[in-house]
Order: sequence, then C-alpha cells, then structure tokens
Amino acid sequence: DLPGHGDAPFTEPFDIAAVAEAFAGQIDTPAHILGWSLGGLVALYLTALYPDKIQSLCLTASFARLTADTDYPEGLAQPALGKMVGAFQQDYAKHIKQFLQLQLLHTPHSGEILNRVLPDLARCGTPSALQAALEAVNHADARPLLSLIQTPSLLVFGQKDAITPPRMGEYLHRYLSNSELVLIDKAAHAPF
Repeated sequence: DLPGHGDAPFTEPFDIAAVAEAFAGQIDTPAHILGWSLGGLVALYLTALYPDKIQSLCLTASFARLTADTDYPEGLAQPALGKMVGAFQQDYAKHIKQFLQLQLLHTPHSGEILNRVLPDLARCGTPSALQAALEAVNHADARPLLSLIQTPSLLVFGQKDAITPPRMGEYLHRYLSNSELVLIDKAAHAPF
C-alpha cells in the first residue's frame, strides 16, 4: 500500500521520491513492478532512481505528469480529482462504489467484480493521505526521469479513461524507449 492508503501508516508530507526510496529498500532481487494511477508515478521514480532493482515495469492508467502545461498538452487542464476527494472524505464507501461502477460501466459481470473488490477497498475507510497525495500529484513531474528508464515497460490504458486518458499512455510510450502500449477498448480508469 502507498503511505496513508490501505493499512500503510502516513505522516506528512506525501513525498513521491521518498515513497519510491522506501519501496526500493524492500526489494532484494530485481522485481516486476506494477503501478496503477498514482502508484504508477511512484513506480516511474522507483525505476528511474533504482534501475538495478527493477526487472520489468507495468504502468496501468498512470502518467508522468497529471496536469497540462504549455509543453505538455497531454495533461489534464482541470483535473476533477479535487472534487472526488471531498466526496470520498464525506462517505468513502458510497463514493468509491460509485467511482468503480463508472469504471466498470462496459465490463461484463461488473456487479460480481464490484462485490469482490469493494469490501477490501472500503475496509480502511477514507485513505488518510488522500488530500496530501493529490497535492503531491498536482506538483509532480516525472518527465525528466523517462530518459533514464531502459527497463522493459508495458503501458496499459483504457480507451474510455477520463482520469488518465490514453494520450498520457501515448506520451509515456514516446519517451520510454523500451515500452509497449496496450489500449483496452471500453475500459476506463481500472482497465485490469
């Protein structure tokens, strides 16, 4: 778990490079790393800063930078994540269920999947680091790290994802020299 998510404790600030360093300290032999969304940003830092610890990388619905800039139109001009944080803090179980229902909209057997994953996701309630992680994401920029990554990388994105749209995966694919991009039709932010 990322700090302040699930069972992992959290103390301010939410520092993406420090999280990557902590994970690197737990890896004894080269590992296969999968990072989803914010976890993918941490995985980029981990792979760039500790390449000898990573055998392969899979980024799922992730990004090098979330927000758009003049030299990065692939980012989001107005991320809606801030609005989600307020809803999650108000009633996490209700709003994480609604969020997942949207992500699974075009998925066969979505009800079964939701019933299987929701209890574990809602078990700990609102992640204590939710706001701090969002602020860290809004300021993070891993683009300078991409040229350091030579690790074989699989990039998995959903064609219907509005949080991390496919263009973010296409950007990563352009700048990660040893990458493969897979776009899943009808999938959203949880393409797996």
